[in-house]
Amino acid sequence: MKIISQTLLLAIALFTAACSLTERPNSGSENLNADWQFVRIDSSAHIDSMAFAEGRFSSAENVNLPHTPRFEPEVVNDQWQGICYYRRELTLTADDLRRNLFLRFDAAMNEAVVYVNGQEATRHLGGYLPFSVKLNTYVKEGSNIIVVRLDNRDNAITGPKPLKILDFNTYGGLYRSVWLEKRNDVYITDANYVASGDAGIYFRTVGIDEKSAATEVQTNVANESADDVEVMVLNSLVSAEGTVVARQSSKQIVKGASAATFAHNLDFRNPKLWSPHCPYLYSLQTSVFVDGRLTDFRELNVGVRTIEVSAKGLRINGKERFLRGVNRHQEYPYIGYALSDEAQWRDARLIKEAGFDYVRCSHYPPSPAFLDACDKIGILVLDAILGWQYFGDEAFEQHSLDDCHQLLRRDRNHACILAWELSINETRMPSSFTSKIAGIRDTEAPFTYTAGWQKDGYDIFLQARQHRHSVDSMSPLIVSEYGDWEYYAQNAGFNQDGWQDLMQEERTSRQSRDSGDKRLLQQARNIEEAHNDNRLTHAFADGYWVMFDYNRGYSPDFETSGIADIFRLPKPSYYFFASQRNGQKSEPMLYIANTLSDNTLKEIRIFTNCDSVRVEADGKRLAQAPTTMTRVKNPSISFYVDNMPQRIEAMGYIGGKEVVRQERQQPQAPAKLAIDVATTDVDLRAAKNDAVFVYTYVKDANSTVVTTTDMPITLRIVSGDASFITENGYSPELTLTPSAGIAPALLQAGRTAGEITIEATADALQGARKEVVSR
Repeated sequence: MKIISQTLLLAIALFTAACSLTERPNSGSENLNADWQFVRIDSSAHIDSMAFAEGRFSSAENVNLPHTPRFEPEVVNDQWQGICYYRRELTLTADDLRRNLFLRFDAAMNEAVVYVNGQEATRHLGGYLPFSVKLNTYVKEGSNIIVVRLDNRDNAITGPKPLKILDFNTYGGLYRSVWLEKRNDVYITDANYVASGDAGIYFRTVGIDEKSAATEVQTNVANESADDVEVMVLNSLVSAEGTVVARQSSKQIVKGASAATFAHNLDFRNPKLWSPHCPYLYSLQTSVFVDGRLTDFRELNVGVRTIEVSAKGLRINGKERFLRGVNRHQEYPYIGYALSDEAQWRDARLIKEAGFDYVRCSHYPPSPAFLDACDKIGILVLDAILGWQYFGDEAFEQHSLDDCHQLLRRDRNHACILAWELSINETRMPSSFTSKIAGIRDTEAPFTYTAGWQKDGYDIFLQARQHRHSVDSMSPLIVSEYGDWEYYAQNAGFNQDGWQDLMQEERTSRQSRDSGDKRLLQQARNIEEAHNDNRLTHAFADGYWVMFDYNRGYSPDFETSGIADIFRLPKPSYYFFASQRNGQKSEPMLYIANTLSDNTLKEIRIFTNCDSVRVEADGKRLAQAPTTMTRVKNPSISFYVDNMPQRIEAMGYIGGKEVVRQERQQPQAPAKLAIDVATTDVDLRAAKNDAVFVYTYVKDANSTVVTTTDMPITLRIVSGDASFITENGYSPELTLTPSAGIAPALLQAGRTAGEITIEATADALQGARKEVVSR
């Protein structure tokens, strides 16, 4: 009888699911990023929020999200802090008012007060994680006014250290998306709105073998009506090719004004597993029915994979792995944190193409779009709460613990999550804090791993190379940072505003892209040496500091240890990491690290993942020097010369066959310009505040970049809906000075999609044009 009942239930589920493919519930999410008004308060003066809500504030600026309160200079030495306001009209129908309405903020920096039609609806503290407010008691049919007051000044409860002594910037504004959620009376709960580990949807892989996979799905459903109702939840796992590989449904009575959790097992044969090398994603489709009517539907990308961490190392899907990784700050020039989702994807793509399979989100939660990209591209993520060199009072401690809950609820369905850094970086934490971490993990995301800067209370020990005095082989280890600080100020401890015993400038890893061959090759040597040293430990992952150059509150200059600058232009060390990929399993690469502009250098360095290389300088074959980097997968290859040649040609071989070749010539006099637009594989998007980097190159007649010129370049938009962003605002034309032969700019698409034509000119040089399409 039980078998018959289950069969009948599955048949009903299949029928209703087929209906759900063509019918969607009259609920969902509406993006509210367009048509806001904005006011920044640059003094201690108080703004009348009611006056602004009613449109009686004449200086308001029309803006779209994501938005930053002030365009900052390229080098930010006085980041804006203060109070600002956002205002938006929200038109609702009578049909809307019959639903449960939520206003969801993906993030707002840092202390937020939300007013709806002049009434305070909610307050939220913290600038990196989402929060929601239920609107029903505040709204009416027709026009409604939303006002958001934000304060991004230093806050002792949220931390981190005050901006003037902070090693990064926190920026401000509504810098991530805002959504209107419309839900029927029976709907899937929001994990970040409901204070319960059961809320929302939670998918996890229970076990795998070569032929089968076992997964679990937990779905929490709310019933906002006064009546008890019978609810059916159907979970379907669908392959990327569109095949349903597993499906299960169940029914239960959900009492009025309450919620219930539905647990399903989705087991299936011949799974395609997620890993950094093969990031295969399934679609988890969750349908909620009442009396055969679809009342809610959600779709999530999920990966089937297992992660096992021990003192012996890391296993992904049962296979031992070492992860080369990098730390990342999410900042862009001029716009701070206000990156579009597409820009987040482009950053992830650059990280993957640089040779990394792992990224540490230092030192705060990343954008959901960045995690989506890591799921899709195949980058494991050490996800983090906010924290750096500061531990406050009891209110701070409780806020940080609350953030741990919220982070896990937001991100636990991402295949890319390696572990949770529920730790205040480089800060001794009390046991009253660390003793609660495992319990939070067990409540919100059981069978996952925590990582911390101290051993007690965490599954994985995070140790920066500069702090390494000994290694405890009994504790799972990630080298959280390396390659920068130990070459910069060995004895300065954590007080970066008290510089002591600085290394010589030419030996530090902090080198700007225009530092010249000698210093940039030293940066690459430091990185290779440190990475080689990390491999002598039992660490299963290491993370170089840092991917991109960045601004910091305490210093009036860039932190330039990035393997690319803040405009995402690579330095030679970028290609060292790219060379660590297996040349037989991935694309063969070879990179000549010298520009040949420095005639005092006696070394030519090659980065490659080939078995062997042949290098000719002015037609003469060079002898390869031995290496001491025995633990690096593909050590750099050096060739020494008496004088820097005019021309170098390098050939890479795998299995005795030439697979890649590169040529470099000494740059001659500037002759022409060239333009490149860094969209990677993500199109520029109109009407989304999407921005991409435009690079103008100064080249000689042989198309070699001339790294020593500083001639002014005029860059302008000839046609199309777009603008350049500068610290002074939007402009159709810029005058730029190239750095190391390249002049970068930031281009933002307008509201109208179409072709954008960019033109670059300079005196006595052949100009250039470039078309880019916004979609």
